[in-house]
Amino acid sequence: MPNSDLTIMVIDDDPGDINLIREALAEGLPHVRIRSIINAAEALEELKRSTTSTIPDAILLDYHMPIMNGLGLLRAIAGQHQLSQVPLIVWTGSNDPGISAACTQAGATLVKTKPSDFAEHVVFAQEVGTLARTAKKRRRG
Repeated sequence: MPNSDLTIMVIDDDPGDINLIREALAEGLPHVRIRSIINAAEALEELKRSTTSTIPDAILLDYHMPIMNGLGLLRAIAGQHQLSQVPLIVWTGSNDPGISAACTQAGATLVKTKPSDFAEHVVFAQEVGTLARTAKKRRRG
């Protein structure tokens, strides 16, 4: 089971989007563990409490969320040393290049427009998996 040691944290306020990416991750990355959280503020608190063994291998976060948006979360975790090697992947329903530039400047590893169909979600999930595996290998040295 090549993905059984990977954990992806998904942060999105839309339960439909969470379910869709869960299905795509299950299809594209069988056996991956998924932790889903419905808002960035809650995710930030969980990430602050993370230990070496509980840090996710990748964080996939929505840009548009109430309470704190994806950019706010990126900025809040930018100084957290334990998360410096974790890929931060922002997905958004917007094609606004300003969002992409701001998120990249704030530390996003990748900014993607939400895929339009399930097959594209699966390809995206595999890309997330590649980033997570690469980062995990780097962290292990």
